[in-house]
Amino acid sequence: MNRTDAMNRMVNMLRNSTLIAAALLLSAFSARSAAAAQDVLALGGSVGGMRGTNVVVPVIVLDASGTALGVDQPSASRIQALGLRVTFSPSSSVRGVTFRRAGITAAKTPLYERSMQAQSGAPTGYAMSFAQSTNPLGFTPGSTTGDVIAEMVITLASNAPSGPITMTIDSSSAMLSNQAGTIKETVANGRLLVYGNTVTVYPPKVRSDLNADGRTDIVLQNSSTSAVAVWLMNDNTIIEGKVVTTPGADWQLVATGDLDGDRKADILMRNNSTGALSWWQMNGSARLSATTIAILPAVWRVVGTYDFNHDGRDDLVLQNDSTGDVALWLMSGATAASTAIVATDATSRAVALGNFGGDAIVFESKTDQSLYRSLVVNSAVTTSSPIANATGMNVKSAGDYDGDGDDDLAVQTFDTRTVTVRLLASDGYTVMTSAAVATPVVDWRVVGGGDYDGNGRSDLLLHNSQTNGIAQWQMNGTAIARGWNIATMAGWKPLGN
Repeated sequence: MNRTDAMNRMVNMLRNSTLIAAALLLSAFSARSAAAAQDVLALGGSVGGMRGTNVVVPVIVLDASGTALGVDQPSASRIQALGLRVTFSPSSSVRGVTFRRAGITAAKTPLYERSMQAQSGAPTGYAMSFAQSTNPLGFTPGSTTGDVIAEMVITLASNAPSGPITMTIDSSSAMLSNQAGTIKETVANGRLLVYGNTVTVYPPKVRSDLNADGRTDIVLQNSSTSAVAVWLMNDNTIIEGKVVTTPGADWQLVATGDLDGDRKADILMRNNSTGALSWWQMNGSARLSATTIAILPAVWRVVGTYDFNHDGRDDLVLQNDSTGDVALWLMSGATAASTAIVATDATSRAVALGNFGGDAIVFESKTDQSLYRSLVVNSAVTTSSPIANATGMNVKSAGDYDGDGDDDLAVQTFDTRTVTVRLLASDGYTVMTSAAVATPVVDWRVVGGGDYDGNGRSDLLLHNSQTNGIAQWQMNGTAIARGWNIATMAGWKPLGN
């Protein structure tokens, strides 16, 4: 089995584990409901997410008939309170946990509520109670799947390895009770069953990964025919090269990004005549559909894509080259769920998007190439900070070149073509190390980059406009670990990611 097959198999296995765990939980609920001997407290709806993101796990109670507490009992014997404690394995994959009311308790006012927030994977607890007279809990009679009574919000650690995190409800502390606390259901007294579940950490999503194998792929356009092609990459090897389609002379390749959240990058095309911005939904090298997102006036430029609201779907950033307005479109496929002007700067160009001390946009001065980055929170810029001057250089690519989880910048000088990598601190603007990587020969320019070998560090992609050569530098911080020519393709230019 090659690495691509192994990665795809891993992703599918992790996704399928969600469905399997949910099915097993429903089966257990149904069996217990039929036995009608014990109520159930469970963590349901197995979920997954990428490291550094939040996942939401529902807390479910099945109020079975014929038990000590229940809707089939007198009002003083109804479930009105609960407590639970949850542990995680591996605990290091969890950065923090909080609870919140949800489902049948969402609109209720509690008599008592306490969320014992966990940090760095420590066990976390939650307790709440409600007055029977004013806030009775409306459990569903005869339910076989239970009712959601709360949600556990888990923040996955930024360095969490891919795979499952086991969530276990501590059987010694789990309890359901009536309002007065005089009737209790616990595991110890045989009146309560508890079920844990799993959270899946998905492999990190890399830029321009069209087949979800954890490696960046290359999209190209032919300057003569306007044909668009895809190279599915494994390090420096093209494992599949295919022309997707020839859209017409007015269509220009402008960006890639996973707009629908299927972990496979899509292609964005711009019609320079009509202004149409088109989303090509991709599955590897195959185009599934083409949909117009919007008609853009000529002054609007597509800066790139990045997931600003952490919903698993990349969003669009555009800039008006006349006014300097920068727009953020939160995307769901071809639909902009919301749009906002997040910044205005007619003297600078938005040149990079990424994790620069948080979700951020990097700007470059049109006159002296000075840089600054602006943090974006809830579709608004919160703070902006300068990055060390880059006079005589242009930002060519953003990526995590040293594998520390924070994005860095690659710049190239106008005259000597020297490529420099600037490793940034976790604040997103302090330059920790700035070093010249190499000076390529005449006509070679960095056009972008990505993680072509899937090792967690970004690499650089170069193009020679005269010889039509396409080359790759595999990076290790500010040093070239390996470098090679990938191919020479007359008329073809790769998109810089």
